[in-house]
Amino acid sequence: MSGTRTGSARQFSELFPERKIPLILDALRRGCDGLGKTSEAELENQITTRLYKQLARRQPFRDGPLDIRPQVPVVDLATDNADIAGQVDLMVTCARGADVYFAIEAKRLRIRGKNGRVAALADRYVKEGMMRFVVGQYAPMMQSGAMLGYVFDGNVTLARQNVSHAIGASAPTLQLRSGQGLLASGILGGSSFDETLHDLTGRSFTIYHLLVPV
Repeated sequence: MSGTRTGSARQFSELFPERKIPLILDALRRGCDGLGKTSEAELENQITTRLYKQLARRQPFRDGPLDIRPQVPVVDLATDNADIAGQVDLMVTCARGADVYFAIEAKRLRIRGKNGRVAALADRYVKEGMMRFVVGQYAPMMQSGAMLGYVFDGNVTLARQNVSHAIGASAPTLQLRSGQGLLASGILGGSSFDETLHDLTGRSFTIYHLLVPV
């Protein structure tokens, strides 16, 4: 994924440096260790802000050149309007321009209601999380990003099953690579991360997935 992209409206836009992605994912994994919810009603943004405070004090962000920020507004630089395309939960930049970043989108999973029933929320993870990468709302010039799932009931095994099923049910919309769904990722040489591979118009895209108990 190193070098420059071709065949797009921003033909000379650089890609986020591939060699830095494992460092980011490892820091994310370590930052999530012991990350707990403050209440059953805590929202993604609140958890993510607390996570950011952990990450900002760690390498590779503490001394640069990588910089991490929470809840960063995203605008479409290709159009002449004042619309905000969305807000990336965590954005890592590398001083290569406004289009060059690694985005991390966070969602809650498996929330237990007052009636004791668990809402999986895997469909929301897919439709309001992953799809933001697929349609180019986030990281439209990049080839990778990450999803972070906060598992409220702590059952990561069931959360992964829920997410995998929701991904499979939306395979055509997600433009998944033929015959593939949620796969164990080897990017860190372990089983902490999963990944999905997407064949988008003019580019391939990888989403790394980390589900953590809170």
